[in-house]
Amino acid sequence: MRVVIILCIVALTANMSFAQSADSRLLVKYTAEELVDMKANNPEQYTFVHQCLTHGYYIANAGGKALSKEVRGEVEIADLNNINIFELGLEPEENRYLYYKIKGQDKLLVVRSIGHIKTEAAKTK
Repeated sequence: MRVVIILCIVALTANMSFAQSADSRLLVKYTAEELVDMKANNPEQYTFVHQCLTHGYYIANAGGKALSKEVRGEVEIADLNNINIFELGLEPEENRYLYYKIKGQDKLLVVRSIGHIKTEAAKTK
């Protein structure tokens, strides 16, 4: 019985430390349990969603021009140096860049396509 309890405690501790090693910025989209599971069972997917945090977007100048039909809407961003596309409820698409006007600024938030996120991430390795 003691062995079972000790093994449970060790497993629980390992699981908790594993969850803490996951990027907390992803907790706006996934639960800690989902991140632990993804990291253990689908590390490629975990790597991709983590790459979305740094390579998934860029800021472009709107240039004061009339916004094209490509712009999907407006997003409010308090700190342009600290953006989390998942916190904004945005998801990259397979073969399409997504454009959003940044509220109160003459700038666009551009969400890269899935393929381009992977390409950008590969360049930085």
